[in-house]
Amino acid sequence: MEEHRRTWFDDDGLVLAARGAEPVRHLAVRGAAMHYWRTPRAAWRRCLDGLARLGVTVVESYVPWGVHERVGGGHDWTGDRDLGAWLDEVAAAGLVAALRPGPHINAELTYFGFPERIIRDPEIQARAAHGGPVWLPAPPRAFPVPSYASEKLHDEVEGWFAAVAEVVAPRLWPDGPVVALQVDNEPHMFFRGGAFDHDYHPDAVAWWAARHDVEPPRAWSPETAAICAAWVRFKDEYLAHALGRFAVALDVAGLGGVARFGNLPPGEPWFCDPAPLERAIHGPVGIDVYAAAGDLDAVRRRGLHLVGSTSSVPLVPELGCGHSPYLWPLDDDDQRAVALTLLATGVRGLSWYMGVARARRWRAG
Repeated sequence: MEEHRRTWFDDDGLVLAARGAEPVRHLAVRGAAMHYWRTPRAAWRRCLDGLARLGVTVVESYVPWGVHERVGGGHDWTGDRDLGAWLDEVAAAGLVAALRPGPHINAELTYFGFPERIIRDPEIQARAAHGGPVWLPAPPRAFPVPSYASEKLHDEVEGWFAAVAEVVAPRLWPDGPVVALQVDNEPHMFFRGGAFDHDYHPDAVAWWAARHDVEPPRAWSPETAAICAAWVRFKDEYLAHALGRFAVALDVAGLGGVARFGNLPPGEPWFCDPAPLERAIHGPVGIDVYAAAGDLDAVRRRGLHLVGSTSSVPLVPELGCGHSPYLWPLDDDDQRAVALTLLATGVRGLSWYMGVARARRWRAG
């Protein structure tokens, strides 16, 4: 469990506890993503040195559960998947690292980074109003999404975080370069945000029942309008409760004491209330921004919302750099205009996604 603060966020960025003769250090968050497992190991140092020359202060990467888990048990931390060796190279390049161990990461991975056995387990699958599984039609393969209320999922996540901790705990600041951990990724019901879309998993219904003495509504009815509204509000409570449990699981695994942050998917801030999520994870929750120069009104609106509502430094954990095959291309002028607009609103932490080029689609499993 957490015994002391190693790093934390303040109003301007990251604060790093004293290390040896070095005093407490304040670090502006100028981040960029580098997915170590997608980058040939022989190129790691060259890429990291290039990021440092660009002025990047924090290099970040997902740690994908489905990429590291072996069929039949155990985890693969070798070759291009050697997270420990990559973190050692991060330190050698004079950088620090923020890690994003999920459990959900997306990252254009099949099953959004979950092992296939997890999303195929009926005890873990989220449930729609009709009682069946909830499918996400994400390329290259649709899959049933997990329920964040599932007790079995939380047990499995604890095991995954324990495996990550074996590699990462010895490399937490000040002993190593890891200064921040993201709790989950874009927690917005797997983009299935309809009021009565899900989650009716038995464990989710139990969470609801602990607060309400009626069954959750499964469709809109004017006669039960108040209960329907309560169900919509419950979605934020559901996410906050789940993320709070993930945050505790990180502590229990031995990954306490470092700064925590979260992110909401690209979209308007009123799609999800970040305040309860921030309280749950004890850190700032930003909004990802993928936008072009023609979208600056929306970019300004989201930046101002972050500045006016976040508990500490206003963060954009993912600022689009490049493009995905199912979104519009973003050129240099787009990226420059969007970044400057966010900074003008008062946003004080940005991380470019991606900082090191990679294929936008890579199948795991």
